[in-house]
Amino acid sequence: MKSTIWYLFSALALIAGGALILRPTAQEAAPPSAQPLSVDKYCNSRYHFCVEYPAELFPQKDLSENNDGIVLTSAEGDVQVRAYGYYNVMDWPIQDEYEDFLTVVKSSSDEPVEDVTTTFSGDSFECTMKVGKTIHYERTMLIGENFINLTIVTNRRGLNDPSHALEVLKDLVRI
Repeated sequence: MKSTIWYLFSALALIAGGALILRPTAQEAAPPSAQPLSVDKYCNSRYHFCVEYPAELFPQKDLSENNDGIVLTSAEGDVQVRAYGYYNVMDWPIQDEYEDFLTVVKSSSDEPVEDVTTTFSGDSFECTMKVGKTIHYERTMLIGENFINLTIVTNRRGLNDPSHALEVLKDLVRI
């Protein structure tokens, strides 16, 4: 009986000791921290605006031929950012530009346009909508005689994947 108790006690001591030895350190147990993303900046001299964006998320950069802006595309091609300026040739207030924008989106898409939410602030508007399987964000500002526009388009993966979430992308891309 004494030997059985001795063996049980020894086994428990070995298990407890092994647990202490094999226990991860605080550094090993902590999840790895996210590395900060490097920020690139595109400045447009024609329309006098700049956009900052995470370089790692948008490796493909296409400048427009007429120097009105830039198109940034993710490596997988499923997220696109467009930043551009254009002259307010019709001398429209921001509300008229919004109405025209919405008309163009609805008439140029074969997919349904749903869940449109829009906010106006001074001479700018922000609009979010679902167009088929994509989620669109549009921010347009009237500055002097020009409109400056930021468009972010992502797929529905953004509903579950933080790297594609519209709210995250809006924070990462600044105009």
